[in-house]
Amino acid sequence: MGSWRNIMPLPNRVMRCTYSACIALTKISLTMQSAIIKTFLSLLFLGAVLVPATNLKAATQSEDEALAFVVRNEATSQPVAHVLYRYGNQQGSTTQDGRIQLTLRDETLLELSHVSYGSRTLSNEEIRQVATTGSLLWRERTTQMQPVTVVSVRPGEQSRTVLDLDTGDKLSHDAGSFLQNLAAFSGVRKGGGYGYDPVLRGFKYDQLNVVIDGSMSASAACPNRMDPPTSQVAMNMVERVEVLKGPYALRYGNGFGGTINFISAEPDFTEQLTPYGRLSASTESNNAVYRYEAVTGVRTARSDVSLFGSWSEADSYTDGRGRDIAAAYERGSYGLKAAVNPSPAHRADLSLQRNVASNTEFASLPMDLISDETWLGNLTWQYTPTSHASHSGDQDRARGGSLVAGGNHTAGASPQAAPTSASHSGLLHHLEANIWFSYVDHFMSNELRDLNPRTVNAGTQAETLNFGARTEAQMNLPRGGTTYLGIDFRSEQAEGVREREMLMGPMAGRTLLDNAWQKSRIHTAGLFAEMQQSAGSYRYVIAARLDVNHAEALDPDERFLSVNTDLTVTQLNPSVSAGIIRSWNEALETGIWAGRSVRSAGITERYINFFPVGLDPYEMLGNPSLTQEVNHQIDVITSWNAPTLRAEVNLFQSLITDYITSRIDPDLAPRMATAPGVRRYVNVDRAWIAGVEVSLNQLLGRHLSHGAQLAWTYGQNLETDEALPEIAPLDLRYHLGATLWEGRIQPEVSVRHVRAQDRVSASFGELPSEAFTRVDMQLVVRPSSAGAQSAWSNLRIVGGVQNLFDVAYYEHLSRNIAGVGQPIYEPGRNVYVTVGYSF
Repeated sequence: MGSWRNIMPLPNRVMRCTYSACIALTKISLTMQSAIIKTFLSLLFLGAVLVPATNLKAATQSEDEALAFVVRNEATSQPVAHVLYRYGNQQGSTTQDGRIQLTLRDETLLELSHVSYGSRTLSNEEIRQVATTGSLLWRERTTQMQPVTVVSVRPGEQSRTVLDLDTGDKLSHDAGSFLQNLAAFSGVRKGGGYGYDPVLRGFKYDQLNVVIDGSMSASAACPNRMDPPTSQVAMNMVERVEVLKGPYALRYGNGFGGTINFISAEPDFTEQLTPYGRLSASTESNNAVYRYEAVTGVRTARSDVSLFGSWSEADSYTDGRGRDIAAAYERGSYGLKAAVNPSPAHRADLSLQRNVASNTEFASLPMDLISDETWLGNLTWQYTPTSHASHSGDQDRARGGSLVAGGNHTAGASPQAAPTSASHSGLLHHLEANIWFSYVDHFMSNELRDLNPRTVNAGTQAETLNFGARTEAQMNLPRGGTTYLGIDFRSEQAEGVREREMLMGPMAGRTLLDNAWQKSRIHTAGLFAEMQQSAGSYRYVIAARLDVNHAEALDPDERFLSVNTDLTVTQLNPSVSAGIIRSWNEALETGIWAGRSVRSAGITERYINFFPVGLDPYEMLGNPSLTQEVNHQIDVITSWNAPTLRAEVNLFQSLITDYITSRIDPDLAPRMATAPGVRRYVNVDRAWIAGVEVSLNQLLGRHLSHGAQLAWTYGQNLETDEALPEIAPLDLRYHLGATLWEGRIQPEVSVRHVRAQDRVSASFGELPSEAFTRVDMQLVVRPSSAGAQSAWSNLRIVGGVQNLFDVAYYEHLSRNIAGVGQPIYEPGRNVYVTVGYSF
C-alpha cells in the first residue's frame, strides 16, 4: 500500500509496500492473530474447567429462624413497596417501607417479582446474608431520573436475577445489533452480519454519543463506517447498557441526540481467595454461526483480576426468499480487567482489550473488511471518604454495583450515579478520575470480490487514534440533593489512503492514491455540572456543559483546498438541560424535560475527501466551515408503576437549527467513474423530529408475564419541505413469557410488526420499504432451580427459532446490495442453541 504510514506517527508503522505484498502480509497477520485468540480462548476454557467444583459452598440450613429485611432500589436506596414474594407456604407483598419478614425453612427458595424489577430468587444462604445487612438492593429495569432505558445484559457473578429473555446474553458479537432489541433503535446495515450503526429517534453517527463506562470510545477508521464505535464493544464484559435519550445527559460528553453508555461488569472482593469464571458457546443453523466466550479470574479481599476472550465466525446466510446473502465474518477479542483496593477509601481499575475482525463481507459496499485491529485501554482511580463508604453500602449504591448493602461488594465503576447523600455528612461523596485510549487499524479492499472483468485492485488503509481523560466529583447537598462537577478532554484523529491499482484501459499499470482523512483531528475540552434535588413529591435535575472544539487537517489534499480554504476552526458549544418529575401517587408519575445541545461537525462531515460514504453512491466532500448544529428538544413522560403493571408513554419533539446534511454540488466532479456526482456537507435552516415511544409490562399471575413496545418517529426537513432520510417506520413488539418449575423452564414467544415506510427522501434516492411481521420463539432451561447451590445451578441452556415462518423481509435502513439495486434482506428461519455455565 501507499504512503499513509508516513502521515502520522501512530503505532504499527511498516515500510511502503505494493498492493499484492500488503495483501499477503495482512493474510499472514490475520492467520496468526486468529490462532492466538483461539488458543487464548481455549486456555480460558481449560482454566475454568479445572477450577474445583468444591468452591460451591452448601448453605447450612436451619428451621424456624425468623429473619427480616427491606427491599431497596439499588440506585436511590428508597424502599420498594408491593414486591410479591413466595417462600414455601409464606407469601404476600412488601409493605410501604419495603419490609419482608420470614421464617426460614429447609430447601426452600424465596421467589420475588415486581413489574418494574423483574423476577429473582434467593437461597437461604443469600436470605441470611441480606438479613444480616438489613437491605436487599435491586436494580430497576428502567429509571426516570432521566429519559433512560436500562438494558440488563448479564447478571453479576453473585446475582440470581432471572435474565430478561429479550435482551439476555446471546454472545452478541456486535453491540449495534444487540441494541435493536429495543424498538426505539434501528440500524444502518451495510453488511449481512457485522457493523450495525445504531439509529435512535432518527439521530445517528456523530449525533449519538457512544461511550464505554462513561468516557472511553473508539472512532470508525473506515470511511464507510464498517467499524462503527459500537463494533468495538466486548459485549461479554458488559453488565448493562444505559440509553439516555435526548440531549439531557451531559456528564459523559455532548449527548446531542442521546448517549449510549456500555457499563462493564463490576469487580467483587471476597475475604478468601476465590476463583471464578464463565463459559458460553452458541451456534445457529442459517449461516453456520459459531460463537464462544470465556472469563476466568481470581478475587481476594483487595483485588479482582480476570482474563476474558471471545470468538465469533459465520458464513453467508439464506434470506426468506431462499437467496444467499454475503455475510461472512470473523471476530475475536481478548483482554484483562483488574481492580485493586489498597484501602477502604481508594480503588484503582485497569482494563486492556484487543479486538480483531477479518474477512468480513459488506454486500452493499464496493470493498470488504480484510482486517480491523483495535486496542482499547482505561485506567480509573476512585476515592470515597471512609465515612461514606461505611454507610451500609452507600458507596455501592452510588456507583452501581452490589447484591446486598454492606456485604463484601466494594464500590463499582458505574458512571450512572444517583443521589444517596441524605445520610452522609461532609461535602465530598465520591471522586473519580480516568485516562483512556483507543487505536483502530483498518484495512479494506475488493480482493474478496469475484469481479469479471477486474478493472482495478482497490484497497484503503485507515487508522484512528482517540485518547482522553475525565474527572468527576460527586458532592452532597442539603436535604438529600446531589451535585456532579467535572471536566473532560477527548482527542480524535484519523488518517487513511485509498490505493487504486489500474488493471485495464488507458491507465493500466498506474497506481492512484486518494487521501481519505487528510490527517484530520478534533480536540474537545469540556466542563460539566449536574444537580439533582428532591422536594416532597417533586424531583428536579439541572445540567449544563461547555465544550471548546478545535478541528484541523494536517495533510490537506490539493483538490480539497481548492474548495475549502479555511481548514482550522475553533468553536464554543454551550449546552443546558432541565427536568422535573412529579409523583401524583404511589403509581403515577409525570416528567417533563427540556434541553438545548450544541454540536460541532465530526471528522467525516468536516474532512472526508471525495468518498462515497452516504446513503446514495455520490461521493461526499467535507466542509470545515459548517456551523454548529443545535438541538432544542422536549420530552414528556407519563408512567404508571403498580405491583403487577408498569406502563410508560414518552412523547418527544426536536427542532434542530443549522441541521447538518448534504447537497449535490453540480460544479464538482467525482474521482470515481462509478459515482454519479459529488455531495457536499451543508447546513440547512431547520429540521424537525418528533415521535412517541410506549412500553408496557404486566405480570399475569405468578408464572406468566407479557409486554409490548412501540416506537414511531417523524422527521421533516423544514427548508426543503421533504422527509428526512433514514427515518425508521413504526415498530411494534409483543412478547409473552412464562417462568415454570421454580425457574427451570422459561418459554417465550415474541411478535414484531413493522409498518411500511413511504415517507422517504427523494433527493437522497431513498426508496419506500414494505411492512412485515416476524415471530420468534425461545426456551430457557436451567437443570437446577434458580438460587439453588449445586453443580448444575449455574448452567443455562437457551434454544429458539428466529423468523419462525421464514418471512422474506428487510429493514428500512438496510443499504442496497452493490450492483443489484435491492436492499439486504434479513435472514430467513434460523434455529439457535446457546449453552452457558458460570462458577
